Amino acid sequence: IQYPSNWEKIDFGQAIEEDDRHVVVTFLSPPEGTLDVFREYLVIQVGNLMFNRSLEQYVDTQINSLRDSLPDFGIVDSNATTVASNRAHTIVYTFKVGEDEYKVTEFWIIKADKLYYLKYSTESEKSDNHGSTIRKMIDSFRITS
Repeated sequence: IQYPSNWEKIDFGQAIEEDDRHVVVTFLSPPEGTLDVFREYLVIQVGNLMFNRSLEQYVDTQINSLRDSLPDFGIVDSNATTVASNRAHTIVYTFKVGEDEYKVTEFWIIKADKLYYLKYSTESEKSDNHGSTIRKMIDSFRITS
């Protein structure tokens, strides 16, 4: 994946596991000043397929889990797409923590026996700040194994 030189890259390898997926890398946006308490980020995770589930089943499970765990959860968009020339599904949703509202875009991709998960998180009021950068990053994403 290509990313801007002013974004911070944090490699995890397979050191962190979340929901049967390994967090591989996280990209953090540059701080927007000394008072910027939330840096937008893109995280990439990879896991093995479980129980021969379809992409739609993974997405449905994720949506139900998010609905149960996030306050004021609301789906903005959910649709089939392609990422890295692979069939994918995109979910865009919002949720609140106190007075702060966040907007998240998730990309789910299945290739061979692997599940790839890309998640971009931002504050809702700043959701357009890095939109073109994230699109370029996602467009440059390639699965090499």
